[in-house]
Amino acid sequence: MSTILFIDTTQEICQLGLLHEGQLIIEQHTVERQHAAVMNAMITDLLDKQHCNFEALTAIAVCAGPGSYTGIRVGIATAQGIGFARQVPVSYFSALTLLNYQWINECNSEKGLYTSVLKAREQEVFFEIANEKGQILIQGKHALLEALNQLLNDYANEKMQIQTTLELQVHSILHVQKIKEIARIDIRQWCQFYELSLSGSLIKDQGLYLKDVFINV
Repeated sequence: MSTILFIDTTQEICQLGLLHEGQLIIEQHTVERQHAAVMNAMITDLLDKQHCNFEALTAIAVCAGPGSYTGIRVGIATAQGIGFARQVPVSYFSALTLLNYQWINECNSEKGLYTSVLKAREQEVFFEIANEKGQILIQGKHALLEALNQLLNDYANEKMQIQTTLELQVHSILHVQKIKEIARIDIRQWCQFYELSLSGSLIKDQGLYLKDVFINV
């Protein structure tokens, strides 16, 4: 039976999960931006609670962003280090894909489009659009907020549900059925998503960092 370590350091709170012998235990550290200081102790604590060790690990799943640049690096470096040392595969997942998956489940796969929007720099965002089947129509993308507003208004004939903490200028508001604040990644649902994505079609191969800089001239 699989023993899978889940790592999410993309947000202020550090989250870990360990699936062992069919039982999932989740550990969270609520002190913001202390991921590097607490990761190793949290992983050791999880292994102890599940009465297993590093040798028992069969896979590692890490959330590869978007999110805190330092947080993402801590999570990926930890996953890669353990994966290399134990010779177990490491799978990388987009936070946007996971958040959309959770929300689609929350809405019982109601027909329409689902969009998760996270803040990047000032006036810049990360976003992803999927349909009710979880099929990704626009994969995790970094864009100017102005460009995202225009894109959303281009979907005037579609029912779209948006989750974000940002104020969006969506003029064709009638097509938006619901706007809600972004949720934290739920490792229990991530565990289900992991099982669905073993084909590799939903797995990222690298971290989604904030690399591009937009300059208006």
